[in-house]
Amino acid sequence: IEAEFRAHRRKVTAPQDETLERAKAWRQSIQAAKAHGDHDLADALELAAVDEAERIHERTGESEAGLAMAQAFVRVSEGAATIMEEAEEWLGRGVLPVRTQAKYRTAVTEFVTFLGGVPLLTDINRDNAISYADWLNKEGKSQRTKKLVPLSYNSKRDRLMALSAFWSTWLHKRRKCTEQHNPWSRLEVTKAPTTSDLQWD
Repeated sequence: IEAEFRAHRRKVTAPQDETLERAKAWRQSIQAAKAHGDHDLADALELAAVDEAERIHERTGESEAGLAMAQAFVRVSEGAATIMEEAEEWLGRGVLPVRTQAKYRTAVTEFVTFLGGVPLLTDINRDNAISYADWLNKEGKSQRTKKLVPLSYNSKRDRLMALSAFWSTWLHKRRKCTEQHNPWSRLEVTKAPTTSDLQWD
């Protein structure tokens, strides 16, 4: 039953999610080989991961997005952490109230989805932060009463505050991010549209 469930799940999983899971499995195998002192096996697995990345690039028609996904596959298999892995470690400490954790998780998940591919910590930079804030202001939607409506001012502000907290209280303190200054600081958030201007999707 479990095998059948996994087979069906693979059919509906987004390509980037499947690629990420395979990269994590590869990373686990490489780390296990190194832990047992089998460096020959670890080297062979690392070379095989590069070959797999090349196949990923080929399967995506050698597109730019496919190249980014292939590069991320290699980096994750070699030990690089994804944004969501770091976020889950941060939120899993249990320091924040449950409701706040849910809000912060929503913000990070949405940002990761916005980036697409297999987002790594290096994808948290000022350019991507500005692009995401611009998307929130122009295209971000919230589900209300079975309708998609533009995000409110408070919702957009909360998203950016959550990502700023993630960066400042976790990534920056642990020197896990290359950015020297908080990429989420001083980003503009527009007011919510009036009722008459509301555009239903």
